[in-house]
Amino acid sequence: MVKRWVVNASPIISLTKIDRIHLLSQLCDEVVIPQGVVDEIQLGGYADSAVTWLQQAGQALIQPAPEIDSKIASWDLGLGESQVLSWVINIPAMKLLLMT
Repeated sequence: MVKRWVVNASPIISLTKIDRIHLLSQLCDEVVIPQGVVDEIQLGGYADSAVTWLQQAGQALIQPAPEIDSKIASWDLGLGESQVLSWVINIPAMKLLLMT
């Protein structure tokens, strides 16, 4: 079975801080990072390990943002979380890796 994950900002931030971001690619076959997740991470305006990783190795995993599903739009979530959930709704083969 192919493991396909879509991730929000928290796993990326946490795993880069402990220098274990490589686990994303080791634990599954495909990782997707919606553009809104990247935007949220870069919003802080400073260079940290997550921003650096996204600009380098993580760049290959970034995908254009899906349209926010109408079921999720009214939940008042952040852009990244809304895009991750919309991705999973529209592509059921994807699994969600979401931390808050």
